[in-house]
Amino acid sequence: MSTTESTTASTTVSTTAPLRIAVCGIHIESSTFSPHLSGAADFDVTRGQALLDRYDWLGSPWAAEFEWVPLVHARALPGGAVEPAAYDAWRAEIVQGLGQGRFDGVLLDIHGAMSVVGREDAEGDLITAIRSVIGPEPLVSAAMDLHGNVSHVLFDGCDLLTCYRTAPHVDVWETRERAARNLVEALNAGGRPHKALVHVPILLPGEMTSTRVEPARGLYARIPEVESRPGVIDAAIWIGFAWADEPRCTGAVVATGTDRAATEQAARELGQAFWDARDDFAFVAPHRLHGRVPRRGAEGGRGPAVLHQRLRRQPGRGRRRRRHLRPGAPAGQARDP
Repeated sequence: MSTTESTTASTTVSTTAPLRIAVCGIHIESSTFSPHLSGAADFDVTRGQALLDRYDWLGSPWAAEFEWVPLVHARALPGGAVEPAAYDAWRAEIVQGLGQGRFDGVLLDIHGAMSVVGREDAEGDLITAIRSVIGPEPLVSAAMDLHGNVSHVLFDGCDLLTCYRTAPHVDVWETRERAARNLVEALNAGGRPHKALVHVPILLPGEMTSTRVEPARGLYARIPEVESRPGVIDAAIWIGFAWADEPRCTGAVVATGTDRAATEQAARELGQAFWDARDDFAFVAPHRLHGRVPRRGAEGGRGPAVLHQRLRRQPGRGRRRRRHLRPGAPAGQARDP
């Protein structure tokens, strides 16, 4: 496993006017093994008040003192890689919106497994574009799917990152609210959080990582205790995305906090727990090699056999990933930028 820890000096926020937070994102998981390309017509795009209306917690007292500025949010069902023209247009719209005023923070509502034709780290490209406009001072908080990926570029560009804690996902809106709360509390505190990233060299499909069964259930059950410790703000575990052939696709743990040592310890502890459970993950539903299913159906004599293939998630982890992430692989090294 590799660990990245980052600390930046306190950031100064204005007290003479309401703090302004931009809301934006592009949300899709993309299989690079699918022949389909996801274009603009595949996305639901929300702007203006309609975008703010997605978040019912904006009327809560903790959020009311801030000015929430809607830019654009594009969301699609899982599909193939995104056409560059569609992605570039939304990225440009986000950049343009951020350039039209002062912002103290950004709420980045993304999936984390978007692939764009010709790019290896789409979310990394997006956060780089955002930082090119707002600069290093504003805080960025990302809400993500646990099947997303956390590249070093995305981690470096964000100050706070969190993700779903359930699969099937029943805490989507709670996660977005948590990301917003974390951002608001950090802005109110007037400082920049410590953060730590542990990349876990594991790549598993969602069909093996339901949080309703072990080992994922127990792994995610550790999070509340870890993030309740003094000095820890948030802890999150990403399974990663197995259906894209990109270097960033791997398991990850991110912790954020007000205490550097506690934050790094939280990330290392959860990362080690993830690694220790690597051999216990299994498919959560009955499965057979596809070549055996027709024979089994025919011999059963109970009607025709039906083969169903989930085309949006074509298996394709490939020899490269299996070779480098074999059980017992070296744990890696720490990197402190």
